[in-house]
Amino acid sequence: MIEHQAILPSIPFLKSNEEQAVKVRKRLEDIFSNISLVHDVIVMTIEVCEANSGDFNPEMSHVLRRCGANKLHSQLQALTSIIEKFGGRTAYSEHKVSEIGVAASNEHGREGQ
Repeated sequence: MIEHQAILPSIPFLKSNEEQAVKVRKRLEDIFSNISLVHDVIVMTIEVCEANSGDFNPEMSHVLRRCGANKLHSQLQALTSIIEKFGGRTAYSEHKVSEIGVAASNEHGREGQ
């Protein structure tokens, strides 16, 4: 049975040197920064929508929060764990986790309103 099992190909960047790992980490950190910026734009848009009571559309705010901000937040957390495995840090690393968790809880709390 063992002879019929497929041999999985190795992952090239895991076999190479420290320099390439640093480049991968740097690229992941750049991606984190870009996603974080988009997250901030969505959160700001939600706040503007909610503050502008004249043309306020609660469904639009809900969609932005659920399909935009919350999804990006979870992706930023996942990306942070990968970056940390490469020895890097993000705004979501250790000391910020409690602050971010509180902010996310506050966003979730507003959804039911």
